[in-house]
Amino acid sequence: MIAWFAALSPPPSPLPSPACGRGEGVPATGGRGWGEGWVLLALLAPLAIALLWGGVTADAAYRGFQSARAAAAGEVVRLPLTAVLLVPAARLGLPLPLVGAALSVLGWSGAVAAWFAVGRTLDRPAFAAAAALLLALHPLQPDALGLETGVLLGAVGGAALLAAHWSRTSLLAVVLGAAGYAFAGLLSGWWGDVRGTALVLAALQVLVAGGVTSLVVHLRSLVGLDGARRALWQATVVLGVAALAVGQGVALARAWTLRPVDRIALYHDAARWLQENTLPDETVATERPGLLGYLADRPTLSLSSAAGTTALLDALDRARPDVCLTLNSVGWQGVQRQPWFQARYAPVYYLPSVYDAAAPLTLFRYHPTPFDAGQTVSVTAVVDVETVGRVVLDAYRVAEPRLVPGAPLHVTSIWRAETPIAEPLTLRIQLRDGAGTVWTALEDTAPGGLATDLWNVGERYTSQHALALPLTLPVGDYALEAAFVRPNGSTASVGAVASLARPPLVTTSPPAPEVLLSVAFGDAIALVGYDAPARVAPGESLRVALYWHPLATIARDYKVFVHVLGPDGLPLAQDDSVPVGWTLPTTLWEPGTFIRDEHVLEIDPAVPRGDYALTVGLYDPQTGVRLPVSGGPVGDGYTILMRVQVR
Repeated sequence: MIAWFAALSPPPSPLPSPACGRGEGVPATGGRGWGEGWVLLALLAPLAIALLWGGVTADAAYRGFQSARAAAAGEVVRLPLTAVLLVPAARLGLPLPLVGAALSVLGWSGAVAAWFAVGRTLDRPAFAAAAALLLALHPLQPDALGLETGVLLGAVGGAALLAAHWSRTSLLAVVLGAAGYAFAGLLSGWWGDVRGTALVLAALQVLVAGGVTSLVVHLRSLVGLDGARRALWQATVVLGVAALAVGQGVALARAWTLRPVDRIALYHDAARWLQENTLPDETVATERPGLLGYLADRPTLSLSSAAGTTALLDALDRARPDVCLTLNSVGWQGVQRQPWFQARYAPVYYLPSVYDAAAPLTLFRYHPTPFDAGQTVSVTAVVDVETVGRVVLDAYRVAEPRLVPGAPLHVTSIWRAETPIAEPLTLRIQLRDGAGTVWTALEDTAPGGLATDLWNVGERYTSQHALALPLTLPVGDYALEAAFVRPNGSTASVGAVASLARPPLVTTSPPAPEVLLSVAFGDAIALVGYDAPARVAPGESLRVALYWHPLATIARDYKVFVHVLGPDGLPLAQDDSVPVGWTLPTTLWEPGTFIRDEHVLEIDPAVPRGDYALTVGLYDPQTGVRLPVSGGPVGDGYTILMRVQVR
C-alpha cells in the first residue's frame, strides 16, 4: 500500500555492481531537496496525536508503569521493554505516563523519519512521502502510546535505513522492515492485542509496498504506456494512496470523538476517591485495571463491560472485590438489578459519564453478608422429578464451620434446570442427625427468587437460607439435606448435601480447629487452635472459638480475654469472661482434655476500616496479672492470633 506512490517515480538507473556483489544500486543523492517542509509536519503528527488524546490511553501501558515503579522500589518483577526503559525515570520520581508517551512519540516520529530517509536513499521520493504519511496517520497509534510499539517501529525503521544505505536496493530494506515488524508484533503481544496488531499492520504495509512497487515499475516498462495512459495510471495510484491516508485520518478522528481526555480525567477522579476512602490492599474491579490500578495504587481485577450479566455475577461472586467501578453497559445494568448484587454492594460515589450525563458511572463498595463466609463446594447432584423435570445442584456453601445452638446456619445452594420444569416445586432444606431426627427445616416456594416452573433451562439460580438451630441441639454429627416437594406432596430428594457437626465442649479427642496453634500460657495451659473469620463488618459480631488443652491441674480461676486491638494498642472490641460462657472455670479443667471456648465480640459501627490484631490471653481477675505467654507472636501477656479485617 505505502509503495503505490513509488509508481510516480521512474525506476532507478542501474549502476555497475560493486566488487562485493551486493547487487543493483541506485544513486544515493537522487531526489534531494524536496518534501522537507511537509515531512516536518508528518514528524509532528505523533506529538499532535499524543496531545489530542491527553497522553497514554492503553491500559496495558499502565501495567508496565506499575512494573517499572515496583522495580524502582526494589521488588523483583517481570518487566516489558517499555518498563525497563522507565525504571530510571521511576527512580527519579518522574511521571511515568508522560515519559512513556514521550518515548512513544520519539519512536514513532523516528519511524516516520527512517522510512522517509529510506525512500530518499533509494531515490524513490514518492515512496518516501507515502510511507511517512501513512505511518504518521497509523490508526492504532493512540492506543499504542506508552507501549513498546513506537520504540520498536523506530528501531526497525532505523535498521531498514542502514540496510538501504549498505545495499542500495529496495528489496533488502523492505524485507528487513517487514520481517522485523512482524516478528516484533508476534513477540510483543497476541493478535488481539494493540501492540501486536499495530506492528503486524506496519509489516503488511511495508511488505505490500515492496511488491506493488516492483509490479508497477515492471508493468510500466513492459507495456510501454504512452504519456496519457501513464498520467492516468499515476493519477489512479495517487488517488488510491490518498484514499488510504484519508481513511486512516477518519479512523483517528472517530477515535478522538470518544473523548479520551475526558475519560482519563474520569479515572483520575475515581483514583482520588479510592486513595482517600479505601485501604491500600482493597481490590477494585474495573474495565481499566491497569489505568485505575496505577493512578490509585490499588490492586485491581478486570471485569469487561462487554460481558453478560451472568458472567459478571459469577466473576463478582468468585472474587468479591472491595470496590466496583461499574460502566454503562447492558451487562452491568442487569447486574445492578440483581438481588445478590443489591444485598452486597452499595453505591458510594458517582462520576459523571463522559457520554451521557443522565447515566453516571458509579463506585460500589462491598458489604459482606453472613452467606459470603465459607468455601463454595462444586457438586453435580441430579434430582429427577418424575414427569416434572430434572434439576441439578451445581454448588453449595455453608458459612459456619461448626453448628452452634441458638445461632443461625447460613446455607447457599446454586441450582440449574437441566430440562423444563412443568410444576412449581418447593425446595426443602433440613438438618437431620444420625438417628433420623430432623432438628430444623425450612421450605422455599421460589428458589433463587423465581418459581421453578419459570426457570430457564441452563440458567443458574442461587438460593440463600438461614436455618435456626435450636438451643437444645445435642452434640453430634448431622447431615444437611435438600429435597424438592411437588404440589401433590410427593418428594424428590437430593440427599445429603453436606456433613456438619456440633463439637463437644469438652473431649479427650484432639479437635480439628481451622487454625492449629501451639502456644503455652504459664506452665499448665496450652492453646492448640482457634476458629475465626478473616473479615467482619463494622457493627457486626465477631465469633471466635478457642481450643484449650490443660497440661496439669490449674489452681486458680483465670478469665480469658479476647481483644481486637487498635493501632494504639487499646481494645476496639473485647470479651473478658470465664471460659465456656461462664460455665467452666479453669479450676475444673482436667489435664489431658480439650475445651472448646467461644467468645463473641461486638464491633462498634464507628470503628474505622482497617486490619487489626486479634489477641488472646488469660489473667487472674483478683490481681489483674496476666499469665506469661510463650510460642507464636506474643505481646504483653497475650498471643496474636491473626489480623482481622474490619471492612
